[in-house]
Amino acid sequence: MPQRRWSLASPDAGAVEVLCREAGLRPQTAAVLLNRGVDGAEAAKRFLEPRLADLTPPDRLPDTGAAADRLARAVTAGERIALFGDYDVDGITSTVLLLELLRDLGAEVSYEIPDRAAGYGLSTDAVERAVADGAKLLVTVDCGTSAREAVAAAGRAGLDVIVTDHHQITDALPEAAAVVNPQRDDGSGAGRELAGVGVAMHLAMALRARLRELGFFGERVEPNLKAVLDLVALGTIADVVPLTGENRILVAVGLQVLGRTRRPGLSALLEVSGVRDPASITARDVAFRLAPRLNAAGRMGDPSRGVELLAARDKNRARAMAADLDEENRRRRQEQDRLIAEAGRLLGEAPEERMALVVTGDGWPRGLVGLVAGRLADRHRRPAVVFSCEGGRCVGSARSVPPLNLHDALGDCGGLMLEWGGHAEAAGMTLESSRVDEFGEALERAVAARVSKEELREELHLDATLSPGELDEALIDELTRLAPHGAANPAPLFLVRDVVVKEAWTMGRDGATLGLRLGLADGREVRCVGFGQGHRRPPDGSHLDLAARPVRNEFRGERRLELIVEDLREAGA
Repeated sequence: MPQRRWSLASPDAGAVEVLCREAGLRPQTAAVLLNRGVDGAEAAKRFLEPRLADLTPPDRLPDTGAAADRLARAVTAGERIALFGDYDVDGITSTVLLLELLRDLGAEVSYEIPDRAAGYGLSTDAVERAVADGAKLLVTVDCGTSAREAVAAAGRAGLDVIVTDHHQITDALPEAAAVVNPQRDDGSGAGRELAGVGVAMHLAMALRARLRELGFFGERVEPNLKAVLDLVALGTIADVVPLTGENRILVAVGLQVLGRTRRPGLSALLEVSGVRDPASITARDVAFRLAPRLNAAGRMGDPSRGVELLAARDKNRARAMAADLDEENRRRRQEQDRLIAEAGRLLGEAPEERMALVVTGDGWPRGLVGLVAGRLADRHRRPAVVFSCEGGRCVGSARSVPPLNLHDALGDCGGLMLEWGGHAEAAGMTLESSRVDEFGEALERAVAARVSKEELREELHLDATLSPGELDEALIDELTRLAPHGAANPAPLFLVRDVVVKEAWTMGRDGATLGLRLGLADGREVRCVGFGQGHRRPPDGSHLDLAARPVRNEFRGERRLELIVEDLREAGA
């Protein structure tokens, strides 16, 4: 792997000083906030203290009013409502959110989530099933923006459609009763970073407000929408959307709700995922423990199992379903590892010489190609597309690496694909198998026209400098308030310059983890841990620069401050 580039941010020193004085912050914390676009004491307060009161009013999202009106009419008139969701965690949580809300409002509602073999998005077959089931209104969640043909078929059959989605728009909108998608050019720009479940949440708020205006809750209890924020946090984190602005509020409060969730399904999922202290759950726990197990439902079989788990009311049934998904996830990891190894063999030597990686496998599980693409992209620092081919057609999933906008690059290849969609980091597509080679060549040109190989080399973004002597409990407390961390708000990373290694050692499985002990001028010592860095053990007495994250480590009753080393190099190199 090429050596990673280090990039040290340089926020305005005057702005750092002002923010420190007005908000009472350490320089390192102030620098991180400025690097995240948070400028001024009031903005810092909103960032550090996320409040639901600061959410964008739902009526600022395009067509939310029209969607709420149509849904309210369906609820009050007793019309049967059909939900159609995507098969990932975002789609599953969006479906459960609206399913439970509408049922609590007394509506007659059904749902469908297609398996991955059926392909992404609303189909005419799904429309026909909804019509046959007696539905008068169909609501899509986390999909539908590109389903013009299916929505038109629904209109001909007398079925109204409300689209709720967050994916980028590549063509004309479907002729639906409402298209609630913050990516629309005719919108206010509010909510553009929302996940599908965030859009569904805003629709739920708008529907509640509309029913309130109609006097619907005269003899009914209004739904407590804060209680569904556990679902919103789960879907938002899993969809890897930026954890800033609106999403930061929803996830920060949602993690609190998730930590004390009353859902038997989520409690069972927390248990099988090994989350020992739900009250202290983090975005990382959701991303790497809960989401993969819930995703396993759709990747390895029927995604509706995820809906049934989250909506379960019986604790014993929930535990059994969660255990099944845990086993599915174990099998998913085994199969994924096999496919990654096979993909590496197909790529051959020196894949870094290319600008884009394209791999095809006959009959590969469609639910796993995105994971394989993501692993290839991370390993080789190249955008990667992995196809599963069968019957003359290839269904693919793509993942990008910064700074490439994958959606823009795929736009140059649009004429080669039968259908496609996605965003800057990930996309899906279908094309004829005879055109895969042509597609690979076109994508290679499209990527080369936008970025260089040097730009694709991994870059570590350092927020500020930090002396080991500045590491104390107060700083850790301040930095902790910057969570939850994720896309667009990573955990702060600092440049620690010219430290002297008092002792270095390796530990863990096969000595893969590096341990360092730094001696400070005042006689104190700071311990550092570099996971996966064991092969880079420096000699004792070395002078190093570190790219590191300060943490508070509590283990077996012992509490100490440490630096997690992401990278290291000779001092001044």
